[in-house]
Amino acid sequence: MRKLFLYIYVISLFAGCASKNPDEPIDRAIKMCGLGINSESKLYYKTAFELSDKSGGLTFEENMKENLDTQVMSLMKSKSFQDKADAKDILDEIKQNRHCVIAYSKMFLPKSRAERVSMCMDDLQDRLKGKNKRSWSGEVKNWFVVEEHPAYTNKSPIVTLFVDHGGRKSYHLLVQCNFNDNYEYESLQILKK
Repeated sequence: MRKLFLYIYVISLFAGCASKNPDEPIDRAIKMCGLGINSESKLYYKTAFELSDKSGGLTFEENMKENLDTQVMSLMKSKSFQDKADAKDILDEIKQNRHCVIAYSKMFLPKSRAERVSMCMDDLQDRLKGKNKRSWSGEVKNWFVVEEHPAYTNKSPIVTLFVDHGGRKSYHLLVQCNFNDNYEYESLQILKK
């Protein structure tokens, strides 16, 4: 039990050190939910967030709930926590703000590169369809990012893909997807047909 608490405490320290940037999703979520800067529950939210952000498998929201539950259970079993005068207040604060912090953390979490490039490919698919969205004018298939391309940057990844028209009219494309400073999709540019 002591090892578990020590493990969580060490992770909490790392989470606290790692999230010095006030623009991190968890810090923004805590602020939006009205938790104070010195709130003790903030440490447990940050630790649960760090663990959830790095783990795979479940969705981020499910991971965050599970990791926060683990934090709370460990906290309740800890003798040093039980001896605190404000232990019940900390647990109540976590319980009251849990849904809010998880929802905002998920909302502020940046999209992965695959999700951003997928938005670019969806835009290309819509452009292929044109104004008459019901007609079939090809399908974007087999796309992947070409990191080795000289024009590749994180804000403007280069993507190669195949536009399938169902026969001889099918072709390969090289596309540059453009993202703004917040890595939100803005536009695409066809480099090579």
